[in-house]
Order: sequence, then C-alpha cells, then structure tokens
Amino acid sequence: MLAYKYRSNDYLERDLATLTENCIYFAPFNTLNDPNEGICNDAISKMLNVVDPFSKEDTKRIRDSLQKVLSFKDSIGVYSMSKTPFNFNMWVNYANNNKGFCIEYDFDKLCEETQFPLKRDINVINVDYRKRFPTITIDDIQDENVFLTKLYGTKLLKWKQEQEVRIIKDHYGKKTYHPSALKAIYFGEKCEKSARNRIITALNGYDVKFYHIYIKGSVFVANFVGEGKRNIERLDKVKFELITRHNPVVENFIIIYKPMKWTKSEIIDFINLFKVEYATKQANIWIYDSKVDKSILMREPMTLSDDEYNDTEKHKIAEQCFSNEINFEKHYNLTSSQ
Repeated sequence: MLAYKYRSNDYLERDLATLTENCIYFAPFNTLNDPNEGICNDAISKMLNVVDPFSKEDTKRIRDSLQKVLSFKDSIGVYSMSKTPFNFNMWVNYANNNKGFCIEYDFDKLCEETQFPLKRDINVINVDYRKRFPTITIDDIQDENVFLTKLYGTKLLKWKQEQEVRIIKDHYGKKTYHPSALKAIYFGEKCEKSARNRIITALNGYDVKFYHIYIKGSVFVANFVGEGKRNIERLDKVKFELITRHNPVVENFIIIYKPMKWTKSEIIDFINLFKVEYATKQANIWIYDSKVDKSILMREPMTLSDDEYNDTEKHKIAEQCFSNEINFEKHYNLTSSQ
C-alpha cells in the first residue's frame, strides 16, 4: 500500500532535513488540527456507576485502568497520511494552495521497526468517519483495533475527503525508516522551480521518482520529471531469479542463481551486493543452482515431503542466516567452482 504526506513549502528546511535523514515526525495527539480529536462518549463509566453499590472494589480497578488508557493520548504520537496524492482539498489545505509538495511512502515499510527484534509499539488506524462522536462500551476493551480507532482514529464526516490513514506510536517524536520506504515526490502545480530543484538535489542518490502535478479540467495529471538513484553497484538481473517471503521481523530471500559456473568468491560478492540493493532489514538468504525445481521452492517448507526437501537440498549452493557468515553446502565444498 502507498500513502501520501502533503507538505507546505513554509517548512521546506525542516522537511529537507527529515527526508535526507530518513525519518518522520510523530506529532503529539493534542496538537492535531481537529479540535474534536479524541472526543468519545463514555458508556463504561455509566455502567460502572450502576454496578458500584454491589462490587466497588472491582469497579475501582476497571475505572483506574480506563482512566490510564484515556490519558494515554497525552503521550502518543500520530503520523497522518492520505491514501491518494490526487485530492484537491488536500493540496489546498496542507500543501499551501498547490505551492507545496506531496511525499509518497511505501506504507508497510514505513510502519516497520528498524530495530531487531521488533519492538511492536506501532498501530495502524484507518480513520473512521461518522456523523456523531463514538461511544466506548465494555465490549470495545476486548477488541484492541476497535478501541484504538474509537479513541484515536474517529473523525466527523466533514473530514472524510482526507481519506486519512494513521500510524500511532506510543510516544511522539522522530522515528527513522529504511530509505526504501521513500518512493516519490509530487510537486504541486504552483510549486516554485527553486523549491523543486532543492528537493531533487537533496535527494540525489536516493531511489526516488519525481512528478509534477497539474489539474486538467477536473482531472489530476502527474508528469514524470526525473528519478534519483542510489549510488551503488547494481546486480545483473539476468543472472538470478528472486523468490522471497517476508515476515515482520526479518526478510527471507530464496534465490535461484543462474550461471552454470561460479566460484565461492563470486557467490560471496553476489550476496554482499544483493543485501545492499534488496534487503531493508535483518535478512536470511538461501541460494540454489539453476537445476532446482522452482515449483517446490515456491511452496511453504512445512508442506514439503522428505523427498522434496532432500531434492532441494541437493541444489542448495549456500546460505547466510542471522549473521555475516556465509555457509556453503558440503557438496560444493570440494572445489572452488562448479
């Protein structure tokens, strides 16, 4: 999923700094521009008032827990984005009447924690738009997503045009992300050339595409104006085929290495270059020769029979798991090339 952050040129210096430092800023919840943020009808306390005469000790514990959760909004941080870069009102209200720009992120990568192991202090909320403020009930406590959405992700219908998605973090402030999360910059129709050039120059050496947006009638048009590239040595894609499975903590890469002849040093160089170009966090890598059955590799390991597993192992060249050490399979250790 892609998500978009509209920005005004009034804060260009600050935005250039965060873009080049690969970080975003989670704003304190109480600084958001909607004065009605976080307003909820509390049906839980009303219910506890009825129960109090019969079980005061139990209700006190629930009240304390509820108050702790409700006051949590004083410390959380919010990063708000839109699901589209083609929203006229967003360009007017958040990008200084089309004079600013819009940042495109890979939303999933932006949400990932760079630390290992995963800290799990981030929640994603698709903002819910309603006619009235939500009511928190005792049932909501059992569903974290519903509870958080009512508290920190519900707005009145007049805001619906924003198509907002939020990342909620347990504290406000900066958070770094992997450079691959930054995908593109869209310049507004009235964005000054000097501002465009500064952004393009600052992001030279990043894998970022640049577009100039203008409105033709009632339709947005995005013209491609250029692309930055990381200054790294790129792998020859003819030489390998990538089969990958991701999980929240590490990236698992299964690769078919196509050349029939190779040396160990070539495989080592290949793995090191591959990690620079493709890995965005802790990675495990398995490399197989071109004679392996691709259809078996594409299946989940737990579904393989013993014969299928043994057959793929015959074609495994090397692996690198949880460390920088590259282990070559025994049947390839006799010589330095195959």
